Amino acid sequence: MQFKIWVPGFTFMAALTLLRAPAAAATFPCSWPVETTGTGITNIAYPDTNSTYWIMPFDSTRWKLIIISGTYPEARYFSFIPYSQGSVVNNQALNDIDINPAQGSTNPFRESSNDGGPHHYTVTASRYPSPWIGNNFLQLGDTRLASIIYRVYVPNKGLDRNAGVPLPSITVIGLDGTSQLLPPCQGHNAVDTIINLTNTLASQGLDVQAGFNEIFNPAPGVSFSTASCQATPLLSLIPASTGGYFPNPANKYIAIPGLCFQPDRIVVVRGKGAIFPDTFNGSPIWEPPGVVMRYWSMCNNNERAPFPVVGCGADYQTNLDAQGFYTYVVSQRDPNNPAATPSWIPPDATWLPWGSQVTPNVLIMRNMLPDSTFTHSVQAAIQAGCTIDNTGSPTRQEQEKAAACAQQVMTGYYPQAVYCDKQIFINEGWQGCFAAAQSGN
Repeated sequence: MQFKIWVPGFTFMAALTLLRAPAAAATFPCSWPVETTGTGITNIAYPDTNSTYWIMPFDSTRWKLIIISGTYPEARYFSFIPYSQGSVVNNQALNDIDINPAQGSTNPFRESSNDGGPHHYTVTASRYPSPWIGNNFLQLGDTRLASIIYRVYVPNKGLDRNAGVPLPSITVIGLDGTSQLLPPCQGHNAVDTIINLTNTLASQGLDVQAGFNEIFNPAPGVSFSTASCQATPLLSLIPASTGGYFPNPANKYIAIPGLCFQPDRIVVVRGKGAIFPDTFNGSPIWEPPGVVMRYWSMCNNNERAPFPVVGCGADYQTNLDAQGFYTYVVSQRDPNNPAATPSWIPPDATWLPWGSQVTPNVLIMRNMLPDSTFTHSVQAAIQAGCTIDNTGSPTRQEQEKAAACAQQVMTGYYPQAVYCDKQIFINEGWQGCFAAAQSGN
C-alpha cells in the first residue's frame, strides 16, 4: 500500500494554483486578507471543519514590526504562528494559554484568571531583535515574506467563526518608525481575496509560489486499478513524515488510510474518547474535572489531490457510550437526504459520510495539546517511536509493527477499525462487526 499523508493544515498556497481568473484590483495592505474554512476553494490538504484560519502576510523590507491587538476569543483554542515558505519559523508558536494579557486584563485560558475581564492582549512580530522577546513576541527570522496565521477552533455555542470577538487589529511600523493601522480587508471571499493578494504581492516583487511546487502540482489521484487498498485487518498508523505546509504544531495525527468503497460495506471505528473541555457550552478549558486533551476529532477525507475533507466529528459532536467509547460509522449518504445521519445509525454512534467511491478515503484523528500526565495520546506514541516511514512504500509487516506499537501506548484510545457488512452492523452493532472481522467473515 502506498501510504503518504500530508499534514492537515492551512491550504492558502495550494489554492493559489487553482485560480485562473483575470487580475483584480489590489487591496493589500489590509488586515487578515484571507480566511480559510475548509470549504470551497480552501477545502484542500485535509482541513478540519471545526477550525478557521486567517492569514496575514508580512513584507519585512517594507515594515519593521507588526503589532497585533485583540481580545481572547470565546473558543476551544486559538494561536498565532509565524511561517516562512510553509514551515514554522524557528519552531515558534503562541498558543492561547501562553499569550500574556495586556495590562489590566486577564487571560481566560488560564485557571488563575479573573472571569470578570477585560480580556485583551498584544502580540508583536519582527525579523529584527526586539525588547518584546519573551513577551508575546514572534521572531520572523531572516526572510522577506513571512505569514502569520491566526487560528480559532470550536467557537462557543451560538457564536460565529470569529468566536464572539472582532478579528485582531494590525498596526505596522515602517523602517523609518512611522506607524500605520491597517484597515480590515473588505470581505473574505476566498477567490477574490486570494487573487488580489497574489497580484499585489507579485507587483512588489514577491513570488508567493516559490518553494511550493509540490503542493501547487500535487501528484494526481490514483484509481483502484493502480493503487492497492489497505489490507484487512485495518491498521491505524502514525506517519513519520507528514510533508505538509503550514502545520499546526499543537496537533499530531493517526490515520486509517486506503479505505476503498464497496456497496453495502461500511467502516466502523471504535476507541475511547479522551476527556476534553466543555468550552462549547461555556466552560473554561480546565473543566470538566479530568480533562486530559484540549481537542480531538475524526475526519474522513478523499485520499486524492487536492485531498478535501468530506466530514468531521469533533469531540463535542461525537457520541460516547456509557463507558466513554466512541463508535464512528463511515457509510454512503442517503441520496434522498444526503446531509442527514442515516436512520439506522444508533444514538451512541457518530456518522461520517463516505467520500469518493472511485479513489480511497483516509480517516484522520487529531490529538491537540494533551496534558503532560496523559500517556495515551498520539504525541506519546510518537515519543515512543511508533511511527511509520511513509515516504516510500512500507511493507505490511512494517505497518503492523508500527500499529502494534501505537496501540500498546495508546491502549483503549487507539482507534480500531474494521470493514463491516452494513446489515451485520444494523443487526448486531459494532460488536458484531468486530466479531465478524476477527473470524474472517
